Amino acid sequence: MISDLELMFRVRVIKNDDTGGQLSSQTNMDSETALSSWVHNLELAFQFSHIPRVQWSDAMTMFIEGTVKVKITKRWQTRRAAGQLFWIWEEFLESLREVVGESGYTIIFRPQYRG
Repeated sequence: MISDLELMFRVRVIKNDDTGGQLSSQTNMDSETALSSWVHNLELAFQFSHIPRVQWSDAMTMFIEGTVKVKITKRWQTRRAAGQLFWIWEEFLESLREVVGESGYTIIFRPQYRG
């Protein structure tokens, strides 16, 4: 685990890395392939930046914007109120699929790094 401050620093580095492609902002939510690719690229960036997998969901919320961010944040707050300090990555992705699906889109994520 790293501190919240260190996590924010590492995410800021990822967002400011011009070599990482379009990681600094949320991809178009109406494109299954684009969102899946975006998530996969972020997973690689998190791994490269030595962000512990247990904190990937926290890191990902720093990249999500708009209505999706509001809904994911609400789910995160509900989980924390129930005493869950961490959000398992696969469970987070499932919630992200659901939230995006509420907007009428079906998102399928390709297999990611399993470390």
